[in-house]
Amino acid sequence: MLYGAIFGIIPIGDTMEYNNYKCPVCSKPFEKDEDIVVCPECGTPHHRDCYDSLGHCFYEEKHNSNFSFDSVKKENSHDENKVICPVCQKDNPKGNRLCIYCGADLPRDTKDESKNAYTPPFTVDNTEETQKSSQPQGTPFPGVVFDPMAGLKGDADVGNGVTVDEVTKFTKNNAPFYARLFSQIHNSGRSRFSFVGFIFGGGWLLYRKMYKIGAVITALYAFTIFLSTYLSITRSNFLAETSEQLYNIMYSGGYFFSSKIFSDLGAFFSSMSGENLFTFILYYSMGILQFALRLVTAICGHRWYYKHSIKKINAIKATSGSREKLNASLDEKGGVNLPLAISLMVSYLAIIYLPGLLL
Repeated sequence: MLYGAIFGIIPIGDTMEYNNYKCPVCSKPFEKDEDIVVCPECGTPHHRDCYDSLGHCFYEEKHNSNFSFDSVKKENSHDENKVICPVCQKDNPKGNRLCIYCGADLPRDTKDESKNAYTPPFTVDNTEETQKSSQPQGTPFPGVVFDPMAGLKGDADVGNGVTVDEVTKFTKNNAPFYARLFSQIHNSGRSRFSFVGFIFGGGWLLYRKMYKIGAVITALYAFTIFLSTYLSITRSNFLAETSEQLYNIMYSGGYFFSSKIFSDLGAFFSSMSGENLFTFILYYSMGILQFALRLVTAICGHRWYYKHSIKKINAIKATSGSREKLNASLDEKGGVNLPLAISLMVSYLAIIYLPGLLL
């Protein structure tokens, strides 16, 4: 009571009558057993710390106009279905994880934790068994439900009865991307340019377990690398001289395609012997063929993988009786072949450097 006598305020022992209101200073609702003081002139409740920091009643300027707390009770009331943001002090619907005004984390009620638990958005159903067999491929941001499947449902058809959920189990690595891509190919017939296919060529096809087409592309590419490397070592002086001459002809006028380029090129090729001309054409045609193989893989790679996956998944479904066996077979026969990818990288380096060591 000494505190109230000195500062002219009334301390309140039981705060239950104010638990539906907010402190006008900090805008936080009063809670049970908090230290609350009330202005003796207008009856406005404050947190004791808030009142001390302000040094007077929040509505002190209105005291001369017969102001009372009754006139602002509605404004200072607190809805139990709302949560106050600790940053901007604005009301948010209870259950939100982030403030709808400033994006800050809202206080969490542990009693409602199970209601806000993340549920995988793209499984066939939300049963406990299915959720265990189909975990989300992406990780949600804190407080944000992230849907890596961009709205695709697990039971959506992507071709010949194959579902999105089956695609995610079969492709495994980067599964959300391929599920969306397969859906696009099925619905619109349009595929995408594969940059990874352009960079790694047949090696990417083998990595994705497309062994037949991957072996053909890889063998052709390996042949072009081996031959061009062999020629660059055995005929290095000839290729260096002819490359310099060709460059000078192409840019003799200071820019590409000079006015007499065709006559100069004719003289350039006619001066070579038959063997040198064959070597020159063979060496540069290998580079053109390498680029062509990369380009074909980039343009057709995703469509090849789509057809491969649909065919394999249907074959697995035909021989799998139960859902458990199907999931196990998709996991075993799908995915990628990482050891093969590493072996291809070692072989690639060997093809490039081995001819130089042998000669």
